[in-house]
Amino acid sequence: MGVRGLQSFMRDNRSTLSRSVVLDRDNKEPVPVVVDAWGIIYRLYLDSLPWTTGGEYLAFYRLARRLVLAWRSVGLKPIFVFDGASPATKHETLLGRLQSNVATCRLFYTTSPASRSSPSFARQSALLPPFASHAFVCALESLGAETRFVPAGEADGVCVALAAAWQAYVIGQDSDFAILVNGADGARGYCPIDQMTWIEGGDGEHADLDAPDGRLDGWETAAASKKPTRQRQSTLLPLHQLRRPRLVLLAYPPSGLRDRLRLPAALVPLLASLVGNDHIPAYASSLFFEAHLSPGARVEKAARVMREQVGLAAGKSRGEQAADYVARVVGRLASRHAFVSAAFKQQLVDAIIEATFAYALPPDVGYCCARYPFCGALDRDAGACRSSPGDGGASDEDRARAAFAAAQRRGAVAAVVSVYLNPDRIYIWSVLEDPSGPAHKASPLNREIRATAYSYIEHALGGLRWAGHREGTDGLEVDVEADREDAEDRALRKLLGADEKDVASEASSATASHDGNGDGDAAADDSRTILEYIRQGSSDRIAEYAVRLPPVPATTPPCLLPLPARLELYLAALRSATPAILALDAQLHPLVAAVRACVLSASARAEAHRWRRAEVAAVLRAGLGALAAWAHDPRASECRAAAAAAADDDAAVELTQRAADIVAQLAAALADAHVLAQALLLVDTGDGEPLTHGAPWVFVSGLAIHALIAGKTPGSSTWRWGEKEEATYAALEAAFWDGSDEGAVVGAAGVVTEKKKSKKKGGSKGGAPKQAQGGRFAALNGMH
Repeated sequence: MGVRGLQSFMRDNRSTLSRSVVLDRDNKEPVPVVVDAWGIIYRLYLDSLPWTTGGEYLAFYRLARRLVLAWRSVGLKPIFVFDGASPATKHETLLGRLQSNVATCRLFYTTSPASRSSPSFARQSALLPPFASHAFVCALESLGAETRFVPAGEADGVCVALAAAWQAYVIGQDSDFAILVNGADGARGYCPIDQMTWIEGGDGEHADLDAPDGRLDGWETAAASKKPTRQRQSTLLPLHQLRRPRLVLLAYPPSGLRDRLRLPAALVPLLASLVGNDHIPAYASSLFFEAHLSPGARVEKAARVMREQVGLAAGKSRGEQAADYVARVVGRLASRHAFVSAAFKQQLVDAIIEATFAYALPPDVGYCCARYPFCGALDRDAGACRSSPGDGGASDEDRARAAFAAAQRRGAVAAVVSVYLNPDRIYIWSVLEDPSGPAHKASPLNREIRATAYSYIEHALGGLRWAGHREGTDGLEVDVEADREDAEDRALRKLLGADEKDVASEASSATASHDGNGDGDAAADDSRTILEYIRQGSSDRIAEYAVRLPPVPATTPPCLLPLPARLELYLAALRSATPAILALDAQLHPLVAAVRACVLSASARAEAHRWRRAEVAAVLRAGLGALAAWAHDPRASECRAAAAAAADDDAAVELTQRAADIVAQLAAALADAHVLAQALLLVDTGDGEPLTHGAPWVFVSGLAIHALIAGKTPGSSTWRWGEKEEATYAALEAAFWDGSDEGAVVGAAGVVTEKKKSKKKGGSKGGAPKQAQGGRFAALNGMH
């Protein structure tokens, strides 16, 4: 979400709307901040790392740790909030983003290798690597940072509600926060990410924490380094040469915008809808505002018209008064267009009222029970938790819901939540693939992997929230449309400040009327069909693809089976459940299975698209070396020397079309395998040791894959290789070819002969467990 032009208006008027907040290591009291995680992820990754390589997750993990540590050093106490499953109102916006991603891929593959290998290539339309957010969560977990994962909808409202409860600032890059904090006077203000600055503190006494103006008296800006460097540095991180770093935030307090525009707090969300946001069609701006008006002038005009039209019509209900007010404002703004029909204006009024509802803060940001969000609380607009205090959770469904809920609070099963809440809207995001070729995630095997995952999720949770038939209390069907209309009517009357108690009372009555809706049969919907939105064939078109689920078996849900059984189900879905692969250390399963899936999918295409013997070896070596770097100590390179080494790695590799497509195939296979791992709850071993099935990014370094395919040795910052890795690779290669069709890979016959020799010489040396020191994946060190 975002209000069109509001960010520019705020920046132009920051001297009157904002104040500086100065933080350094001398601050005695921690300063709580609620952070919109996705805004930080995009900014930190794309400012610091090359997106064109396909993913540098260990480097990003280290950057994320450095960011949190830097913030903590100046007194910030952050809680990171993540978006959940997208609401239906964002459907068209998300389809547009899917289409935009395809255009970015086309730009990449139609540009020369030298140009696209540049760190600055197409940064304004960059495609964030698929596991960036997961690596970020991994870094937060390693530092014990507080997180909150919103199951449904965007994180904006939850961020502001938490900030109001904790008297915290909100950090993000979305002008909607300026609207939302307006209704949360407990919040201390909104701090845009792009207006955060690290400076060198002076020797004098430092200024107040909440300085009333924007002046930074007594400080000096850090001098730029005189020595040229290829290293990219995000402004979110302090420069290494700062001796006494201070962080300056520009905070916009809750009352700032409404005082500047002289509007009551209840009308500020309506202003955002009139100016334009993601829920309002773009043509509304051409009706309301002259083309020559600047963004700031448009905000001023909308506010002026709203002030002129304030006044409630007598003899009408609160809801009618609010609708009448919006209609008068819309009519006044569109008055210069004499031929706009009344019916069209009414459609616009309805759209604006609907868009205004998006700014309502959630009434509760806690968890109603141990099974939330799979307890029924999100099943419909007037949803209710179906867990009871005395419920021991003895059934398989209850145990599965509780297990998934616990994993959701760690951010480990986002795909499961999305499938459960929105089975009619599953967005299959593109990897960095060539649009002139087939969509890798649309291959028969990839679709089969996802379909298996969907069926496991439905089995475990006792059903999904199918469109038009959402599960209600006691298994009754619910009139979803009636619920929606009731909620809209209450929200409409609340728009102009209706009594909160009246609105809450009516909401309770509506809930009670549905919960006591007599007896009835829980008739199952006949069309248990998942709808995916995915690029089709070799075109740019995003199309709907239906996945019909098989009947649910009357057996134990797969996610509750013992770990060995779940590991075998995982490999079977990826067509890799061979004796040799099953005998490998389980932590290596995702790598070998994903590469086999890539090879099998490519074997159905022309020979020019099939994998080569050397490519298989390069990707297996790249994955094993990346895992070794994680297992050694993922914190070891939080220093200048390693950052410089990463920059050198960046500049050393040319991104060829074939290698880029290999990276894309691997990313697609690992992403779909990750959905399957979530469905099987392959997150950890049960005793705290993480499984790579739930963290497949540990096998990916795009730079390493490009380098090895080109016959070069990758840089040492995110890839390690030694005798232990060489011995493990021999067993890994032998297992890969066990039971494989030699015709699937060009030149594979020679490998089969070699793999028998390798297995005889060193295959038994790769599995001796050994304790290691280091980060979250240090326990994996023993398999090398």
